[in-house]
Amino acid sequence: MAAGLALAAFPSEHNRTLAGDEALAQGSTAAALVAQIEALADDRAKCRAMGLKNRERTQPYSLQSGGRMIADVYQNLGLAPQA
Repeated sequence: MAAGLALAAFPSEHNRTLAGDEALAQGSTAAALVAQIEALADDRAKCRAMGLKNRERTQPYSLQSGGRMIADVYQNLGLAPQA
């Protein structure tokens, strides 16, 4: 997802939360996942759009975001030099 690629996944609540409904196969079988992958492979525009959304979804988990969060915690605790 962070690489900006489309994703095909089994329809679980976890996958729905992370990837969104449009990434989910229509069922929990291998055939359903294959059908989802084939549908994505046949639609380059949809793949690009999904990839951009995926990249945006991962930004809160990036190294930069995590680093800022840790620096803020240290700053708030008074354990980091004032900038």
